Amino acid sequence: MLFFEPDTERALAAVPYAAGHGTEEERLGAGSIYYVITCMARARVCVCLGSGGGFVPCLMRQAQMDLGIDMAETFLVDAVLPEAGYGGPEVAMGWIHEGSLLRQQFGDIVILSCLTGQAATGFFAKNATAIDYLHIDADHSFNAALADFETYLPLLKPSAFVTMHDTVTESIQNVLSTILLKYPKFQCIDLPDVGAGLAILRCKVLPSNFAGTDS
Repeated sequence: MLFFEPDTERALAAVPYAAGHGTEEERLGAGSIYYVITCMARARVCVCLGSGGGFVPCLMRQAQMDLGIDMAETFLVDAVLPEAGYGGPEVAMGWIHEGSLLRQQFGDIVILSCLTGQAATGFFAKNATAIDYLHIDADHSFNAALADFETYLPLLKPSAFVTMHDTVTESIQNVLSTILLKYPKFQCIDLPDVGAGLAILRCKVLPSNFAGTDS
């Protein structure tokens, strides 16, 4: 099943660092997951921490547009610190360039050029933002990645989805273990063979009509 026209899929798959999300020419890899999660959550507010070339926020925004969600917004938070060495938008065709896919086709994505913690306690907190879908892919050190999760936790809706990239790394694996230990209400599925690894986190949510079972 194709979500987009082949030319659009090729353009998305060609975004810098998209291969880390398991893309192959006309195959979107984890991009399909980002798109579907946005659709399942009917996410009015999507937030992407860290950007690479802009692959993830483009998929989030495309899903919002396809669903026609009123007042929907996708936010990209990136301080653009190439010295950090995590792969930033300054490379050729990265989103920072006017000719990039993000600038040309998804120009309404809101870009916050600051550290992730500053965006959380500043812009998002001051605007009482309630996040439907959060993607964490900024500083991959244990302390920083865990801080991103915990800093944004109060901003998440009870039914929000969280994805975390690069789960093949030891630091992110340790973050996931810590989250599940400290926050047992969260469930996690880790897909280490999808690109550089992707985890999906969500609080346990029961249907409103759930009555339980005696068995």
